[in-house]
Amino acid sequence: MPLADHHLDRSYVHLPGYQERITGPFRSLGIFLGNGSYVLAWGAQDHGSGCLLCMKDIDRRKMVEEESEDVIATELKVYQHMASWEKECNGKAFLMQLKMCFSTHDNIYFVMDLMVFDLWKLMADEPEFSFENAPRLSAQMALGINALHSMGIIHQDIKPDNILIDSHYNVKIADFGVSHLHGTPLEPGEGYTLVYVGSPMYMEPEVMFNEGDKYRCTVDWWSFGCVLYKLISLGHKAGVLYSFITAQLKLLIGDSSSYWMR
Repeated sequence: MPLADHHLDRSYVHLPGYQERITGPFRSLGIFLGNGSYVLAWGAQDHGSGCLLCMKDIDRRKMVEEESEDVIATELKVYQHMASWEKECNGKAFLMQLKMCFSTHDNIYFVMDLMVFDLWKLMADEPEFSFENAPRLSAQMALGINALHSMGIIHQDIKPDNILIDSHYNVKIADFGVSHLHGTPLEPGEGYTLVYVGSPMYMEPEVMFNEGDKYRCTVDWWSFGCVLYKLISLGHKAGVLYSFITAQLKLLIGDSSSYWMR
């Protein structure tokens, strides 16, 4: 489906549910936050409110070349759904929210809160701190996942890279491009989707070896368990079991699986 059909061609798209209006223009902070094959992320400040933000800069041409339009459209749909959700939802504070979306001829921009780093970097840079704070971090992750399911969303790619950390060391789950949006609260025993997505290192076996049965929202809890195991393992190496799973994945999907072994 063309991105224009998802209203990304409009100059500015404000999402409901925010008292603080982000209006632009924006000043670059000169902080590079990360990049992908068609995405750059950098720090910025909104002139109107003074808010520090993350600008997710999506290259339209590269996005189309990689046939990733549906990924960006899905992410926007999920953010819009969360912003318009009016029922009480404990744990929503631990989910990244999109404050604004706008586009130019060449680029699409998602505007979000500026975070400090992701859980992967926290475990690498501050292993003792992240281990000692594992109960608090894992509780916030669990509340965030439960909030997603309460709003009818299966994340489908829970992993340390997608768990962002703010300046107060609080969690925000992000990156909803491969999520499944059901729209109404999920039932634990109900199957919802057959789409094979996610990161193999954190993927539920029912997804990896699926033979035609729709899988459930439990895929997120399996992934959460993998993240938690890594978080509390000695040196965050996840010990012998982690190495065993890595070896099995290499047998199943080849040496290229090293891409997923984070």
